[in-house]
Amino acid sequence: MFLTKCRSGLLAVGLLFAANSAKADVISYTLNYSVSASFTCDQYVGVNCSVSGNTVTLFDNGGSMSFQFMPATGSVVSRSDAITTFSLGSFTTTVTGGFSAFPKGASNEAIFSSVLVLSFTNADPTPPISLLGGFYRDAGNTSGRFVVNGFSSVSTPSLPKGFGVGVWSASPSAADAHFNIANGSAGISAATSISPEPSTIVLSASGLGIVGLVSVRRRRRSA
Repeated sequence: MFLTKCRSGLLAVGLLFAANSAKADVISYTLNYSVSASFTCDQYVGVNCSVSGNTVTLFDNGGSMSFQFMPATGSVVSRSDAITTFSLGSFTTTVTGGFSAFPKGASNEAIFSSVLVLSFTNADPTPPISLLGGFYRDAGNTSGRFVVNGFSSVSTPSLPKGFGVGVWSASPSAADAHFNIANGSAGISAATSISPEPSTIVLSASGLGIVGLVSVRRRRRSA
């Protein structure tokens, strides 16, 4: 009898975790944000790269190509039922002189890298989020792309307990800024959604595991 009651209790707990996970209402939260950035040239590029504020300049053949970053400021609604993309900023490129090829750094390393920091001005305290980025040359050294990497999750008092705001690099086609050696511009973006924090996912998975374990034992006893 005692074991039967314990199993029934475990089954109820498991069902509770699973039900709470499945029936969660749609949650939304507006993030008011601003982006700041810092850039660093790869050590192997040496004198062929320089940084001044938000501008990175590459040198080749007596000419140069500069990347001026203009950080974004705005707001985005993060939702639990959808993924939303938003702007991190844009690069404007300027080519001068005989610049014809991107300098070669170490194999598979970015020519220059960045740390993009998202600061939030919400009424609730929301800690900053950092995403890494880097500019990689393509084969042939006449084109390249700026890639955003990373994932961060933060919690805020406005969200139900166990949920957080996740921010990560968008899909490559949306997040990467592609460049040829020419004057132009390209934007970079990130994605956001509200999702259960890791501890909540573990509890839900544990509940489902308990349900499965009790069901298996019942089938074995009935067989």
